[in-house]
Amino acid sequence: MEKCSAQRLTKLQNKESKENTQSSSSSASSSSSQSPTAAQQNEQSSTQATQTSTTKSQDEINRERGYDPNGASLLPGQDHAAGSKPDGTPDAWVQGQIDWSKQNGYLNSDGTETDKGRLADQEVEQNEQDW
Repeated sequence: MEKCSAQRLTKLQNKESKENTQSSSSSASSSSSQSPTAAQQNEQSSTQATQTSTTKSQDEINRERGYDPNGASLLPGQDHAAGSKPDGTPDAWVQGQIDWSKQNGYLNSDGTETDKGRLADQEVEQNEQDW
């Protein structure tokens, strides 16, 4: 279905391009400002190339932009962010910290903070302010 839509769009653009060429050639003697500029032609061909290219996954787009699947910045020369595996899951050390927090009542099993966890964060923030 996507291929069909791309073909229809290409045909429509070709038709419009022919109409523009015909109208600009007939009015070229009266006004040269109606003919498409080089920038407009480049933009049009760029749009066509984008529309006919294959669809990329969000993971591929994130990597091209320098982010892992969770949106964290990639380490220079690496394919993953600090504390995570390339697929975006926590690495062993980070997972150990999460598990410890759950076992000791700082996090719920779904990863949300408990009252004990919020109080611990407040205490740390207060201590940092006192420095």
